[in-house]
Amino acid sequence: MSQSKYGVYTRLAIPGLEHFKSEMPLAVNKARLYIPVYLDQEDYTEDMVPDNLLVRYDSAGIKRILSDYILQPTFFDGTYSKVYNQYEVNIASFVQQYLEGDITEPEIEIFLPEQSSRNLIMKANRGADEGVRFEFTYTILK
Repeated sequence: MSQSKYGVYTRLAIPGLEHFKSEMPLAVNKARLYIPVYLDQEDYTEDMVPDNLLVRYDSAGIKRILSDYILQPTFFDGTYSKVYNQYEVNIASFVQQYLEGDITEPEIEIFLPEQSSRNLIMKANRGADEGVRFEFTYTILK
């Protein structure tokens, strides 16, 4: 769950990325998170879902917005898809920076914009069909 107004945020680790450091140099072509939303059609319905979310990481105790968002908010995305009932977030620059050693841990924090008046319930820690999904495409440059 994530809450607005500096409430609860969600920490998400991406296990297995450290393996790709041994494949360097490589170029990240695509790195996307698909974050499904929990809806029960009674207490939490689609019209209660926030329009977008933000992602940050911890750099030596300082919370920083991902460079994917800074480059271009539309490139980062982070908007809710009613068709697929999920958020889609582009984190290609973050993954590239992690693999190059500029970021120490492959962990991010999901939070809602301060002006949001809604909360978010995500599906996580569930079966492969329902949980958060990470899509990663790369090119080895050797």
